[in-house]
Amino acid sequence: MQVSNIFGLPTPFVEACKSDYEPTPKRYSVTTILGGLTKAVLQRRHFHELSEDASESVWKIFGQAVHKILEESPHSEHEEVENFLTLDMPGGYTMSGRFDLYDSERQTVVDYKTCSVYKLLYHEFDDWAAQVAAYCLMLRANGKPCDSGQIVAIIKDHSKAKAKFESNYPEHPVAVIDFHFDEDQLAYYEQMFRDAFGALRHLEKLADEELPPCDPESRWATPTKYAVMKKGRKRAVKLYDDKAEADIHAIQVGGYVEIREGTDRKCTDYCGVCQWCRYWQDRYGSDSSADE
Repeated sequence: MQVSNIFGLPTPFVEACKSDYEPTPKRYSVTTILGGLTKAVLQRRHFHELSEDASESVWKIFGQAVHKILEESPHSEHEEVENFLTLDMPGGYTMSGRFDLYDSERQTVVDYKTCSVYKLLYHEFDDWAAQVAAYCLMLRANGKPCDSGQIVAIIKDHSKAKAKFESNYPEHPVAVIDFHFDEDQLAYYEQMFRDAFGALRHLEKLADEELPPCDPESRWATPTKYAVMKKGRKRAVKLYDDKAEADIHAIQVGGYVEIREGTDRKCTDYCGVCQWCRYWQDRYGSDSSADE
């Protein structure tokens, strides 16, 4: 991946954004798999064409700094710090992962995350649960018992003022999210990843224009809503998923229906391979608002 510097940032900042990473054939990280299979294929296929400006890497550098500090901090003899593990998948593929801490005494894996407060407010932890489960599976495959994990979330946009007055707002700028898995749950996640690699094997054979969109969760998709509106009122009377229901309500209240198109936030704002994605090209490629 190439790193540009359109704002003339200092050399140390730019150099910190660079990486000597090179993809390994048939090996994908758990975070890459969870980020969307089509995106994973396009990233691998166009890796040397990818470009990112240093100014867009500020939170990446922040996250790296947090990991570095915690990795070098003292730890007990039963705590293993940052280790790279792999898990065999069908078709000769390998899933890799790098956890931040493994506590053999508690049989728990720990991973540090930097995140926005939004994730904590809406309890959107499915991807974290899957990632922690993957680490558990990798550790167990390497002879280390593990059936639980923790995400230590550092909230980068936490507001002390909001924490004082909003009841559902995180009280502190750091939160610990616990996950516990029984054997059935771990078997479910293992099969989920095996199925993902089976699908990946098929997708790698398709041309760019034949690749299907990533799943809605990976695209951070929001559905189209139908808002019942009344003249002179700025806020909707009610939002509907079904247009027919919205039309009926609008007639009843003497209003009208406003269509609020759904969108894919990750596709429009955070995907570095969208220029090669058929789904993005068809839906957003000619829409300048996608860049706003």
